Amino acid sequence: MRTISVILKLSFACLLLCLPAAAQTSTTGVVQGTVTDPQGAVVSSAEVKLVDPTTNRSQVERTNNDGLYVFVNVPPGIYKVTVAKTGFRTDRVEDLKVEVNKSYTVNFTLELGQMTEVVQVQAGVGAELQTTDAQVGNVVQTRVLRSLPTLGRSTLELISLQPTTTPGGFGSGGTVSGARSDQNTLILDGIDVSDNLTGGQGVSFTQSPVGVDAISEFRMTVTNPNATFARSAGGQVTLVSPRGGNAFHGVGYWYHQNDDLNANNWTNNRVGIRKKELKDNRAGFSASGPFWKDHTFFFGNYEVRRFPQATTFTRLVPTNSLRNGILTFRDAAGNVVPYPLATSTGCGTAGNLACDPRALGISPTVKAMFALLPAGNDITLGDGLNTTGFRGTAPTTLKADAVTFRLDHKITEKMQFMGRYSYQRNLAPQAGQLDIRDPNRVAILRALNTRGTNVTGGLDYTISQNLVNTFRFGWVQNRSDLIGTNPFAVASLLGLTGTDSSIGKVGIDLAGSTLNEPIDVAAQSARTQILRDRNIQYSDGLVWTKGSHTMSLGGEIRSLPFLFTHNDQVTFLTGPIAALGSGSFLTIPATNRPPTCTTSLTTNCLRTSDVSLWNNLYAATLGMLDNLSIVGARDGSLNPLPFGSDLVSKTNMHYFQFHFQDTWRVRPSLTVSYGLTYSWATPPTEELNRIALLTDQNTGEVFTAKGYIEAKRKAALQGQVFNPSIGVRPIKESGRDKLFDTDFSNLGPRIAVAWNPSYRSGVLNRLFGERRTVVRGGFGIVYDRVNTVSVILPAAFGVGFGQVLQTTAPPCNASGSPGPGCNAGAASGNRGLSAFRLGVDGSVPIPSF
Repeated sequence: MRTISVILKLSFACLLLCLPAAAQTSTTGVVQGTVTDPQGAVVSSAEVKLVDPTTNRSQVERTNNDGLYVFVNVPPGIYKVTVAKTGFRTDRVEDLKVEVNKSYTVNFTLELGQMTEVVQVQAGVGAELQTTDAQVGNVVQTRVLRSLPTLGRSTLELISLQPTTTPGGFGSGGTVSGARSDQNTLILDGIDVSDNLTGGQGVSFTQSPVGVDAISEFRMTVTNPNATFARSAGGQVTLVSPRGGNAFHGVGYWYHQNDDLNANNWTNNRVGIRKKELKDNRAGFSASGPFWKDHTFFFGNYEVRRFPQATTFTRLVPTNSLRNGILTFRDAAGNVVPYPLATSTGCGTAGNLACDPRALGISPTVKAMFALLPAGNDITLGDGLNTTGFRGTAPTTLKADAVTFRLDHKITEKMQFMGRYSYQRNLAPQAGQLDIRDPNRVAILRALNTRGTNVTGGLDYTISQNLVNTFRFGWVQNRSDLIGTNPFAVASLLGLTGTDSSIGKVGIDLAGSTLNEPIDVAAQSARTQILRDRNIQYSDGLVWTKGSHTMSLGGEIRSLPFLFTHNDQVTFLTGPIAALGSGSFLTIPATNRPPTCTTSLTTNCLRTSDVSLWNNLYAATLGMLDNLSIVGARDGSLNPLPFGSDLVSKTNMHYFQFHFQDTWRVRPSLTVSYGLTYSWATPPTEELNRIALLTDQNTGEVFTAKGYIEAKRKAALQGQVFNPSIGVRPIKESGRDKLFDTDFSNLGPRIAVAWNPSYRSGVLNRLFGERRTVVRGGFGIVYDRVNTVSVILPAAFGVGFGQVLQTTAPPCNASGSPGPGCNAGAASGNRGLSAFRLGVDGSVPIPSF
């Protein structure tokens, strides 16, 4: 049965390739109209020629028995339209502007006379009225792209100017016509270049170059898409790259911002920090022209950005007293009381016990880390007694490059080829992970590097006067590399030594958010995530004009491979981190801190608000280990991999779609378009079998959403609670071969009506005019697409293949034999004696699987 299913699917996929997909992601326009004589009778077999003066390319159609002509797949540009018929004068429209994804109705009324007589006319005021469908959206032209201010010089910044869009646009979570923000689609030269990971919610909706000098124009459809589009329920942005022509053109530009025109801010002046550097340079050039006149044309654009800047940061560092193992707090009477941990006897309920029962004081490892930290320079941060602020600037120079090259070639009068290559990179240091050991040369140890590559090829073939085929191929890759410095490397950089042989092999987290380390090791600061999101797309389509019908039939196939490599499990890393301080597992008892102040006890005591801070600084300064954590990676069979192995997921999904649409010109004033789309997406498959399913540990049964809810319902009817123990099972051992079932029910009907009335007199003329008004309405069902972030990432971060392991607050005699005092403390339950201390009590115990 499975073999038959596979054969059927393959056969259907082949059918989709053979069936066309014309205007599916249309980056062209349509020019159509009716030719009549002076009495209003239709003129058949009139020759209509559409000429592109830029390339001298011409297309010729003849009016049918209804006097209709249609030019489909017309690239945006300025065209000449000429109509000739024996016995009539020749009519010509000199400057017809065709824009992306729009239709133009240009009607001609021929006058009697000789063909050699030319009557030059202008397109009617209703030529640009959309009379073929109900799509809503505006075109942003080249002149507007170049003229409107765009801070980042990106075309996408102008999207929020469209109707029904919410503030924020695509790149920052904006929505279109009420659809979710991850349902927006970006189409460049007929190929979907949307970033499937973020789906429009992140800062880079695409990583393909879409600068204002690399795009000639775009149209955004905000509602009522026709049947050729079924990718998502949000906005459809159709962009076109510029084409070359027979004349050479070139432009160069440079935009500059300079911090010499800015003042330093007040905070920097207060602490003596120089003004941040800010010199933003954007420069580039574009060139276009012919390689072979009338046949081969090119366009190229290169843009570079160099932005040497600096980012202000703050860190919490120890004061001189804390560096020497002295905790300092203010009592209720306002006295500042020092507590030298090694010798002080001001702790305990009565205030007569030693603060450090082992009389060891500050951990030698912690003291060495304190020595690597710079002195504070901002007393407004920290508590002012134990911690203070260090404020500085770090260089975060941005580097960006973008290149676009397009080639158009006329193979024959009936066959045209286009190809485009685009590449973009953005290199951006991230100030989250800093090395602050040298306050004069703070280093950034993490960077976010994004790169996008796009190769597009297309072939347009006019099979006959009324039959046109369009093929497109696209290869799109979005790369996002967030590269941090892991705890193994941080430990080596710090070069700490001591009695603990593991010190140089683990990262050390000092007191959580109370103190910072010389080099950040927290997961959010030090993690590495590498993503490769690709789209390999094939589409083919056919447009057939028959009588008053223009029919489009087509389909497409997409392969969506995705690679995700990371060393984090959100808040934990695959490198070991020793957390020092009072946290989730280490609790400091009252015997190890000064007595809490009361109404009768106001001196030599600890205020209630300072108890938590004391516990954290006390434990961290003495080197007490709350826990040591590490993420252990497992293979597809849940076998442990060596510590430090990255978590890797290699998945692939496929998307299929086909459509049929008919635009029926019922009469010159009424057009009805209707169609149907059908699409489905396959569940992801994982090359390394690292997809896990949740199971009921008691029965071993794999959970499904329907089955889980049904079990809940049955238990509730019996007055019971269904709360099973959850287990994990690799998909290859679960009896299933996919994460979820494919939904084959995505049928999307479309229908639209456009009425373009003609009234020559009376009230209706004043209301509607003569072909000056169009009333449009439409209905359609569109299905949301499934993005990587909602399908693949949960599985990649899921339980099983990345397991968080922790050793929690071991007693000091867990490793080695530190001495009788430690053993006695462990027996008595005094954490000041029994807690494991870094740099004193031997090697840090590493968790095991």
